[in-house]
Amino acid sequence: MDLCRFETLAAQGGTALRQGNVPRAAELLEEALTLWRGPLVSNVKHGPVLGAHATGLNEERLRVVEQCVDAQLFLGRYHEVLTGLRGLLVEHPLAEGLWQRLLLALYRSGRRLEAIQEYRRLHRILGDGLGLEPSRSVQRLYEAVLASDPAPDLERIALSAWRDRAVIRPGTVSRHVA
Repeated sequence: MDLCRFETLAAQGGTALRQGNVPRAAELLEEALTLWRGPLVSNVKHGPVLGAHATGLNEERLRVVEQCVDAQLFLGRYHEVLTGLRGLLVEHPLAEGLWQRLLLALYRSGRRLEAIQEYRRLHRILGDGLGLEPSRSVQRLYEAVLASDPAPDLERIALSAWRDRAVIRPGTVSRHVA
């Protein structure tokens, strides 16, 4: 039941986000995420099929979290998202989208130096672990932070990206799990 409700709320939140109703999107996406209590089937012995479905659902949760954070950022709730983002980065240290949102939240919170430090930490993680540079969009944000650029359209750019993405539809994930 929670999964069905999660899917419904996430779909409604995604639709509201794409339509530009950001306050409603934030409300719906937050409600969807309150139904999530941790990684799926983490305390259940399972085989590769159920494990693959659980991985897909956990990735879907992360996508909904990103949408929710984007809505929060767009609404100017920079301080509110910081703790959650830091916790998610412990779980997903290579998720550049989360890093980008963290940098933006820090910068918009008036914590420019912390944003610079976090970018450098990401740079080390990617460089030492994978031999990679941060994505171009993360680098552009870092350059804006370095230049103390007010970058008034960063939130709108993030929001417009969601308008172009597919969203979860109720029943599309859970019917594969059954």
